[in-house]
Amino acid sequence: MTLTFARRTAAPLFALAALLLADPTTSGQDAPDAKSVLEKVKDGAGLKAVREKLAADPVGARFRVDGFALTENNSLQVVGVMLVPGADDTDRDEAEKATRDKVIAAVQQVAGAKDFKDFDFADAVRAVRGERLPHLQLQKAANEAGKTDPAADQLRFSDARFDAAGRLVISGLIGSDPRTQEWLTASVSKALAGNLAAVDKDGKPTAPVFQLVPPPKGTDWPLSPAVLQKALAATRLPALTRIRVERAYLVASPARADETNPAGVNWKYVITGLVLGTSRPDPKAIEGVVNRVVADAKWPPLKDGDLEGLTSADNRVPDPAPLFQKAVAARPALDGVRLDPRTEFGPDGKLVLNGLHPGLDARGRDELLTAVRGTLDLLAAGSDSNPLYLRLAAAGISTDKLEPVKVRDLHAELRKWAAENLDDVRLTRLYFDDNGVLTLVCEAPDPTVKAAVEKELIARAARLLPAPPPAELAPPAELPKDDKKQPEDKKPEEKQPEEKQPEDKQDSARAFTFTSSAAAYTQDEPKSPAGSPVPTPTVKLSPFKAGLTKYLQQVVSDPRNSRWQALLIERGYFDENGRYTVRGVADSEEQKKQFADFLAELAKDPEWAAYFRPTPAAPPDLEVIPMSRLEERLRRVMPAYEVFDGIRVSRGRYVFPDDKRYAGPILVFDAQVVGRPDPDAPARLRALIAEDAKYFGRRLPKGRPVEIRPEPPAVPSSDQLGELSLGYAARALVSGDLLRAKEWLDAGLLHYPHDSAVWFLSAYYNLLTGDLELARRDLFRLIELEGRLDFDGPAQRKRRYAAAKDLQGPKRDELEKLWLACWREVKDGAGPIKLAPTGERPGERRGERRGVSPP
Repeated sequence: MTLTFARRTAAPLFALAALLLADPTTSGQDAPDAKSVLEKVKDGAGLKAVREKLAADPVGARFRVDGFALTENNSLQVVGVMLVPGADDTDRDEAEKATRDKVIAAVQQVAGAKDFKDFDFADAVRAVRGERLPHLQLQKAANEAGKTDPAADQLRFSDARFDAAGRLVISGLIGSDPRTQEWLTASVSKALAGNLAAVDKDGKPTAPVFQLVPPPKGTDWPLSPAVLQKALAATRLPALTRIRVERAYLVASPARADETNPAGVNWKYVITGLVLGTSRPDPKAIEGVVNRVVADAKWPPLKDGDLEGLTSADNRVPDPAPLFQKAVAARPALDGVRLDPRTEFGPDGKLVLNGLHPGLDARGRDELLTAVRGTLDLLAAGSDSNPLYLRLAAAGISTDKLEPVKVRDLHAELRKWAAENLDDVRLTRLYFDDNGVLTLVCEAPDPTVKAAVEKELIARAARLLPAPPPAELAPPAELPKDDKKQPEDKKPEEKQPEEKQPEDKQDSARAFTFTSSAAAYTQDEPKSPAGSPVPTPTVKLSPFKAGLTKYLQQVVSDPRNSRWQALLIERGYFDENGRYTVRGVADSEEQKKQFADFLAELAKDPEWAAYFRPTPAAPPDLEVIPMSRLEERLRRVMPAYEVFDGIRVSRGRYVFPDDKRYAGPILVFDAQVVGRPDPDAPARLRALIAEDAKYFGRRLPKGRPVEIRPEPPAVPSSDQLGELSLGYAARALVSGDLLRAKEWLDAGLLHYPHDSAVWFLSAYYNLLTGDLELARRDLFRLIELEGRLDFDGPAQRKRRYAAAKDLQGPKRDELEKLWLACWREVKDGAGPIKLAPTGERPGERRGERRGVSPP
């Protein structure tokens, strides 16, 4: 067999010999008979000339001349094979007559017997008619083979004829896939077995010659699934992107041969595949894509198409996207993935997932694909099994259209926010639920916290999430509900007025646009130009049985638990990694270690185990600040402030109050109180401690007051005791009895703090003992009292002079110099000492406010 593959079929390039053009008859000769004509055409140059003349004519090429003979009736018998196109007997009879006329004309011209008409075609001419034509027979064989071998679908056998050598020549188009040529080489003999055009006059098979034109270099067979799939995807129309072409091929059938269709072949394209969704795709839109592809390939228009294998209900499968989302929601590893309720097919035929992802790595994408494939397997094997589901992922699954969103960052932000603001609240998962709603799982003992968490979630998510595309609606009412039992209703198509499809010449990327049937294939889409609104995120509350933080605060505040004395549990929260964390202040390193051991034992208690699973608790975040250090510092600093007059702190502790306004312990100071303390003293004490935010301020429970509780018995203030303390303290200082001086000064500061003399004596004492800070503290109080020029400032000075008249010498001089320095500082705006060694309470500039002047 000879196979010739060429880019175009050319007419023979040789010229007929002069014998074909000459007419040897003369005007005086007798009319030629069959015998004389036979002598001129039965062999040699005459027979060759007849064959060449027939091969040069499109109609004559349908006839293969095997020879000539004389009949008993002295007629010229023509021996050969005739190819007879036509859709029916009438067409074929006309085609047969036209071919016979070409043979008669060729013989008359070669034999020079234009008046000879005694031909016999009845007995020795074998006709190949209708569907038995070799190119139609080959096309049918290719169509059958294409069911299992896609390469066979890339063939278009457009015509069959005989060349001047009597060889069968089949012309047409062939794809560039080498497997197509391989199939043809291997299958042609079998496909044409028994065909009269493919055997010689002795009945032996002959090898046809193929003149098949491949696509231009670098292009594909236009009617291939790959090309059509790309074209459908390029439209970006939901009605077309939800189609996957699995097979596309050409079917040939015999037709009337005429000037517009010389080969007598009617072509029809057939497309089969899958459609996502329950709505019938629009055939007009699909035909528009096919016409564009064919036009781009410079093929003649294909007017007929069979889309039954694509548009029938048996080839449609409900979109499994909602079930994909359900499978995703059940896998915490895929938290942050949202698969929107519409899948489609990509240009490569892969099942394309639409939606969001939180930045999946390769492992996460594998997990997602596993969930999707598992869902398809279940759908195919379930009680309502549908084998089409298995075919959805046959070409693979693509996640390329999943849009990255920072859901994990949002989860981290929310966890951080909860850690900073909420106790006993764990935000375990942030995921899209079965319906694609962003859902935050919140574990908390108090259900009222849900509202606050939900408000924060909604506010933050609004800046992050795009709206999902609309889901598919039900099929239009015009379509039959059970279209498996009823034929496809074409009424929806007929209702749409057909418009002329304009050629989009401006789009260099050849984006497909179809105006003729836009309404038909969008009728099942929601009328929402912006898509569906973003579903409001929600919080799913999973309550703890009880609040662990409150329990711990109650335990450590119980006065019967002496080992927890002065232990402050500020907060109990879940950090950004989901670990329960206790934050607070311990009295010592030993207490801190004991509490860590206590927390570890508590994790074994079933009542509290949920706080420690699946992630163990973090080490307690306890800063060691001894309460005794705060107590001692308060006893030094509080006397510097008038609001604390008559109050001396003895002990600090934490109490869990019965007052429901406070959700945790309050800081209580037991104190020796003389007289009626200033009602602003507790608030001012809290503010004083809070100023030292980096250290002592840590011991203040956030948002809760400080209490000062007098120690019994109640002691009224006594001016008489104050006067005595001045006299005895001054005498003890003169005599050098510092211990007795300290006792009387302490009594004087409690009972007589409104007298500047007691502060001067106290400053003298502190200077003697080397405590410059307290000496300055006392001098600041003295300057304040004596600076009241409009009240008793001058009287205060006289009493001070009288009380300190016996204190003379270098120390007295040093104290006077220190007093003058302090007076200048007060004038420049300096305030009393603070709890921290340095710093000044903002806004308190006593020198400017009081108008102090030196003596």
